[in-house]
Amino acid sequence: MNSNQAKRIPIADFLRRIGATQDTAKSTDSDKWFYSPFREERSASFKVNIEKNVWSDYGGAGKQGGNITDLVMKLYNVDFSGALKVLDKETPGIDRLPNRPTEQPAANSRQNRILKVAEINKKPLITYLTDVRRIPIDLARIYAVECTYTSDDRLSRGLRHFYAIGFRNDQGGYELRNPQFKGGTSPKGITTIPGEDRQSVNVFEGFISFLSALVLLKGKDRRFINDVIVLNSLSFVNDELILTLQRYRTVNLFLDNDESGKKAASCVLSSIPYAVDYSPKYYPQHKDFNDFLTAQPHE
Repeated sequence: MNSNQAKRIPIADFLRRIGATQDTAKSTDSDKWFYSPFREERSASFKVNIEKNVWSDYGGAGKQGGNITDLVMKLYNVDFSGALKVLDKETPGIDRLPNRPTEQPAANSRQNRILKVAEINKKPLITYLTDVRRIPIDLARIYAVECTYTSDDRLSRGLRHFYAIGFRNDQGGYELRNPQFKGGTSPKGITTIPGEDRQSVNVFEGFISFLSALVLLKGKDRRFINDVIVLNSLSFVNDELILTLQRYRTVNLFLDNDESGKKAASCVLSSIPYAVDYSPKYYPQHKDFNDFLTAQPHE
């Protein structure tokens, strides 16, 4: 069971399965009230919102709440992976909630679609990499490609063709970069690059930072010996990522040295105390690895 599967388990049904008592008189169609599974009480203080499938406990030391994995972790005193094991064992026969429909883009949103993928050869893209980002083209060609894509921003006169450096994610979508544009195509996802050492992982926020780290740390060696995960977006710092990272003995974080990056690093460290945040060590005065790389004097 993974985190997405767990989130489809109705919390109210799980509580009934483990013997929690519902206050039917207090409950409504949208909110089900239970006597707290954490303590003895005379008045039901544990609420489950049916639509959002989240719980709130009003009777303890301050309000607490969360999703079903948060509940199981607290109830059974286990970590995230342990919570998934409990749910896998305790919930056979419970009907799952349907997958939420994919959110439709806004009427003025830009839709990008890949038309062609090739080796990076267009001069403006090469100049952007080598002169602006200071990334050698032979290195970039190992991990990135040149994408021809259409952009229908629904405010223009229809489809237009553009060129960008593309970095493929595990779902088949691409992160796109050129001197004027930073975006991507669907589906979104992280990028995993396997190494020889499968017990250790380096985590980067974006692929430009990943390539910059290779330039600064590895020199002519164009790869890391351990696994690499490029998040492509901090939105992927979620339960599923934490579960993936917990499989490694060593977790090295190279996220952006800004408020969002620090918050994401803190989120990982709270679940994986042995992870190490290297942004204060390698680029304490810079936003990210590329900012640090471009600040170096030319040889």
